[in-house]
Amino acid sequence: MRRLLLPLAVLGLAGGACSDGAPEAAGSTAATTAPTTTTAVRPGALDLTEEWGCGGVLALSTRDEATALFVHVDFDRVWLDEAEPGPLVGGDWVAELRSGSNLFANWCTDVITEPFTEVEATVPVEAGSIEVTRGGVRQHCGGPFVAQLHDVRLADGRRLGDLTVHTRRWGCVQG
Repeated sequence: MRRLLLPLAVLGLAGGACSDGAPEAAGSTAATTAPTTTTAVRPGALDLTEEWGCGGVLALSTRDEATALFVHVDFDRVWLDEAEPGPLVGGDWVAELRSGSNLFANWCTDVITEPFTEVEATVPVEAGSIEVTRGGVRQHCGGPFVAQLHDVRLADGRRLGDLTVHTRRWGCVQG
């Protein structure tokens, strides 16, 4: 039963305690002490500035929610509190870049309304790693959580480089 409920939070079908549906953008008044930051390796790289943490998922999106990097615990392999920092491929994590529209419609809520998420393309991450620099995968909802994503590269050859994610929504699920 526990393994079924956690993937539902990943899909955004649960987790009303996580969010009011708005991202934690840099400079927002959301419950965070550190702004969301991202650093791209090359000019013209995706401007992933909006943070959407919830449950066992970290996500960074463009302001228009049309492109987003999703990084989450591989629930087929480990429980949320057993995930170890390490590679984004072949370890305890799964990562992919999605494009479409309304990618965060109904995100981290138990109320499903229009508009609905439409994913038009998905590109897997082929390399990179995650390092938790503040908090930890075993902490409960509300504590500061900072993750460093290192040398993120996509299967289509694009390089996202190093990204930093700040959130207080790690581990939050409906309940």
